[in-house]
Amino acid sequence: MNKTVVALMFKPLMFLVFAAVTVAYMNSSTWSWALAVTIVLTLLSYFVGDLLVLPAFGNTVTAGAEALVAAATAYILDLYFPGAQTSPVSLVFIAALTGIGEYYYHRYFLGLEKVAP
Repeated sequence: MNKTVVALMFKPLMFLVFAAVTVAYMNSSTWSWALAVTIVLTLLSYFVGDLLVLPAFGNTVTAGAEALVAAATAYILDLYFPGAQTSPVSLVFIAALTGIGEYYYHRYFLGLEKVAP
């Protein structure tokens, strides 16, 4: 299987786990809310983070920026999604998990020679 495809399949699974732990489990929100957060985060992370920010600023800056985007996205979706709940603690957790996950995600996949952006 193409390594780019594997990379793109791993990212939404990673975000689904993070959203499930932070917004669905910690705040008793619905699974559809966690799925919505996963879809939006995956799209933002790939198209903005991986394609624009990562080549220009490197892994550490991109991971930090994506952590902030994850918390902001969860908060903004909370304002517009019925049945959603976030707390400051869950926003900190989703930011921390995303930052750590994205840092190692980029580090691993940047080391592979056959992954296309």
